[in-house]
Amino acid sequence: MPITETDTSSAAAKQAMQRVLEAEQEAELAIKECRQEARRILHAARDRVRHIKDRADERISLIHLHQQQSIEQKIRLIQQTTDETSGQQKAWDLSDRQLQYHINDLARQLISVDGIEQPLLKDGG
Repeated sequence: MPITETDTSSAAAKQAMQRVLEAEQEAELAIKECRQEARRILHAARDRVRHIKDRADERISLIHLHQQQSIEQKIRLIQQTTDETSGQQKAWDLSDRQLQYHINDLARQLISVDGIEQPLLKDGG
């Protein structure tokens, strides 16, 4: 049986359709791979954000602990300074000026916002 023009164009059409189907499958595979890569990138970014947040929380905790210890030390110093033994202040007491400095320093730390000291009001206003 001789090959006709219809047979040839039918075979060419089948080949063209096959190429289109293969290209479509390749495109779907590429899209799937891109989605997987996007998920990996997103997951890595979320891990990085979590790590940064955890480090920030650790640093905040350490700063808080340091500030708390500093405040407690100043309170102890003030308490020791103002203790009286037998009606007399201890010989190693701070001067009134030094004591006032430590009280003001403690007050500044207590009212600081994010480590930024706020001005103290003088004479109650």
